[in-house]
Amino acid sequence: MVFSVFRKPGLLILTTLFALQLRASHIVGGDMYYDYLGQNQYRITVVLYRDCASSGAQFDDPMPISVFDAVTFSRISNHDIPFPGDEQLPVILSNPCVTPPTGICTERATYTKVITLGPSTNGYIVSYQRCCRGPNVTNLNFPEDTGLTLQTIIPGTNLIAGNNSSPRFKNYPPLVICNNDELVFDHSATDPDGDSLAYQLITPLAGASDIDPAPNPIPAPPYQQVNWAGGYAPSNPLGPGATIELNPKTGILTADPELLGLFVVGIRVSEYRNGVLIGQSDRDFLFKVVNCVIELKADITPQEESSTFISYCQGFTTEFENKGFGGTNYKWDFGVQGIDTDVSTEQTPTYTYPGPGEYLVTLVVNPGWPCTDTSTQIFKVYEKMEISFEVEDSVCITNHSLHFQGQYEGPNNPEITWNFGSGANPATGNTLSVVGVTYESAGFHEVTISAESGTCDAEYTDMVFLYDVPIIDFGMNPELGCLPFTAEFGDSSTSYAPLTYYWTFGDGTSSTEKNPKHTYTAEGSYDVSLQIKSEEGCVSELTLMKDDFVNTFPSPTSEFDADKYQTDIFNPNFRLFDQSSGGSTIFYIVDDSIRVEDDNPDLKFDESGYHRVAQVVINQYGCPDTSYLYLQVDPYTLIYVPNTFTPDGNRYNNLFKPVVRDPLRYQIDIYNRWGQLVFSSTDSNAAWDGTFQGKPCPDGIYSYKISLRAVQEETDRLYTGHINLLR
Repeated sequence: MVFSVFRKPGLLILTTLFALQLRASHIVGGDMYYDYLGQNQYRITVVLYRDCASSGAQFDDPMPISVFDAVTFSRISNHDIPFPGDEQLPVILSNPCVTPPTGICTERATYTKVITLGPSTNGYIVSYQRCCRGPNVTNLNFPEDTGLTLQTIIPGTNLIAGNNSSPRFKNYPPLVICNNDELVFDHSATDPDGDSLAYQLITPLAGASDIDPAPNPIPAPPYQQVNWAGGYAPSNPLGPGATIELNPKTGILTADPELLGLFVVGIRVSEYRNGVLIGQSDRDFLFKVVNCVIELKADITPQEESSTFISYCQGFTTEFENKGFGGTNYKWDFGVQGIDTDVSTEQTPTYTYPGPGEYLVTLVVNPGWPCTDTSTQIFKVYEKMEISFEVEDSVCITNHSLHFQGQYEGPNNPEITWNFGSGANPATGNTLSVVGVTYESAGFHEVTISAESGTCDAEYTDMVFLYDVPIIDFGMNPELGCLPFTAEFGDSSTSYAPLTYYWTFGDGTSSTEKNPKHTYTAEGSYDVSLQIKSEEGCVSELTLMKDDFVNTFPSPTSEFDADKYQTDIFNPNFRLFDQSSGGSTIFYIVDDSIRVEDDNPDLKFDESGYHRVAQVVINQYGCPDTSYLYLQVDPYTLIYVPNTFTPDGNRYNNLFKPVVRDPLRYQIDIYNRWGQLVFSSTDSNAAWDGTFQGKPCPDGIYSYKISLRAVQEETDRLYTGHINLLR
């Protein structure tokens, strides 16, 4: 078998060599190669494929080919090759559990012609063209107007001293495979001269035209390439979501299509002699994607994808996983040479190998049945290797010296490597046991130990922690101690280990909190001390005393009065009387914005309402006190309501608008003589224009009802009356 297919349920791919018809989607292309026969004679071989399930063009009879100078492209000769007959190719399925689609028929014709070509410095290009590819090719622009060119290059004496026969592909791609399945196809070539071969995906050549689909003679090179549709390229001819790879050394083609359609693919084999490129041959073919159903599949989970896989060095016991489906019976062969007991009939077996190595594992699903399938995978098995280390952790940075002890399981005499991390002395090691390791700084340090033996290696990383020596300190907020003074003490000590606390506040009281609060009630200076204890890491007990750390001072008393608390807008004057004690500075803040420096000031307000006055008293120590009074200025008239307006469109008296002073709540309703509501608003600045529903109201008398609440009042006031509307 020259190809293998890994199947998944899904879609079917019909693979054909490039589809071509006499304008021409029914000739399915091929490739060209030559053999040197001696005496300047070359046998040119052109292999063409045709879709015999269609009624399109037949094979060429005869087939025209042309020979050109490989450098100047000048025409050398033209030749016709008689039709040699054809053969129908079988539809080969690697999985008998897939029913092949109907209507698949491919014929192959192999044309040969012996021609004479004398020695040439430049060499020759032998070409053949046909058009067109058909309208249904997915990955090309204008495929119905795009043809094909097959060519092979005969090197000149400027490249080789002797003669040459070109490489030729060994196999044609399988006719039927399934989409969303991985195709692995041997697309390699052989070379009669033993030259080195390299493979690559290319953009195929276009050729001929819809006007002249079968040119004779063949036009001279150079030839244009096909025009890829958006999202397609020579490296990705199958489009988004699909994968295709061609091994440049082996010619193995791996493809996993994702889309329905016809996809042009180009393959080139290049020929090298003594490291010099001397020739190349191209193949141009199609992948056709159609639906299919697979009933059964054998699929060994690759070793690296297994749920239990960590490395190849996990020991000799291996758990196998089966991704296949549709099976009833299973036959496993674990690939141990020379024995026949390395087998199992379980669906997901476990097997212990006798020793290290690489083993070809084979799974046959439903062996001996008409519908059976086989899967193979390479498994690498080596002796189990594990490594770790132990070290005394969480020690004090002071006078430390660490002993790292590696723990190893695996092959004898491994190569050990330590990396003790930044700031370590020594920084590395190469034995399982390393003593006397020190670090420049406290904190966490990453340490890695690794072991290597043959094909296996193992690595382990962990952290080692070193405590630093505690540092004691504390602070306090606020700094000004005005009685009664509540000090908020804050610990600012540093320690990697948990601490216990003991505070003394200088007035006979203490606390064990980390950040305590304490209230001083007497004037004076107080010494504050903090003691911290660490019971792990750098075990220590530290005490810090701060003399006269807290200084408390008496606070003044703010108090003042006014000659009255309420007046009206026509006499908005107040006099304030200072009654404070203990202060050296006195000032007032009026309505939270105006500062008055007089001890007993006179105040005058321009606006009615409530006004807040604050007295601030500060003593010589900077300690403040504040008290407040609220003074009320009443408007003389809370509301004024006019009784007549004339909405006649002139410049005067067109709106009815009550005048209201600073209402807390407001509602006005206006009614016509029949009690119908014609205007309503809660906006004290709103005015009625004498209309209702957009139309002017007639002259007459209208009644109003106004409800409002003044600032600082607890109930609403109600006003009623009449309005004269005159036009």
